[in-house]
Amino acid sequence: MARGQHLDLIRQAVAKMGLTEDGSCGGGACAPGVLVKRGGDEDDVRPSFVQYIHDGNQFRPVGPIELVKILQPFAYRIEAFSGTPVFIKVRPRTDELYEFRNSAMTAVMEEIDQFWELKPNFDKLGLLHHRGILVYGPPGTGKSAMMQQVAERMVRQGNVLFFAHGLGGLLAGLQAFRDVEPNRKAVIVLEDLDEYLQWSERDLLQLLDGENSVDNVLFLASTNYIQKFPPRLLRPGRFDRKVFLNYPPVEGRRTYLQHKLKDVETAEAIEELVGKTDGMSFGHLRELVIAAYAFKEPVEKVLRRLKDSGTRLPERPGQLMVSEGCVRFEGQERVRHPRRAQGYSQGPESPPRPMGLADEGVADTVARLMEEE
Repeated sequence: MARGQHLDLIRQAVAKMGLTEDGSCGGGACAPGVLVKRGGDEDDVRPSFVQYIHDGNQFRPVGPIELVKILQPFAYRIEAFSGTPVFIKVRPRTDELYEFRNSAMTAVMEEIDQFWELKPNFDKLGLLHHRGILVYGPPGTGKSAMMQQVAERMVRQGNVLFFAHGLGGLLAGLQAFRDVEPNRKAVIVLEDLDEYLQWSERDLLQLLDGENSVDNVLFLASTNYIQKFPPRLLRPGRFDRKVFLNYPPVEGRRTYLQHKLKDVETAEAIEELVGKTDGMSFGHLRELVIAAYAFKEPVEKVLRRLKDSGTRLPERPGQLMVSEGCVRFEGQERVRHPRRAQGYSQGPESPPRPMGLADEGVADTVARLMEEE
């Protein structure tokens, strides 16, 4: 390989590690060595080591390091490098978050707080202090926002939260975390759980209640497709509580629109929008605010577009029924569950699907869009 190509590969690796060629950390996590710059016809970079880590019969050169006894209160992503777990700080970026009373979101937050207080009861009964909560419902109903609220609350209380990046690294990281901090509270976030189900179901089951289970942990997962799950995943001991999150009621829409529009709309206009957005998700409310108040589109035109694109509040699916080989909602036809989730096409066991552009003819679509203009 030519020297120039070799240097290009090194620089690409440096960029991926979040380091700059002058040895500084470019906003990311630093590698064990510090990079320095050497003069010459072509700039060269190399790790600068100052000491060794003595581990059994191995000596590994490292740069300046600091040993700490506990992780800082923060949200982390766990990855494995050469079999060694690494905890990487993350700060998920979302829009401003709002809570409103009497919501499923508030109920979940209260249950999580109660769970941490009950550890003495679990210990007295000889049980692992361990619980799983699965939040399910249509897209755009606030599941990701709930995850973020839990993360912020955990950090404020001095605890840690782990976002799953891959189950292999997560399994190794949790065991290492418990070795170093045996009694620290931790929440494990498994967003879009159905993605893990397709590729790593065995690892997932081991994580939840297998030989790799750890104490003093709460699993918080979300999905839009609970009907695709095998019953073995939903049984108590893995996910003890399943919470349906529907499109926001009037209180939720009012809270969201008041916070977003309080400086640009009158109270009367906001209340009118609350009534006109019945059946819309938080995602649709966000698009309404962006399109009408950032892009300055006419409000009525935006509302018409959102409603025509399939914004309709479905009936609550009913009681979730979990039995051998089947996950369905009460009153729906019993359908045998496939061995693994295979796509997300609408099946007879799914909740009512909102009508959308795909449900109308091409000519009707073009005519309607021309009318909107």
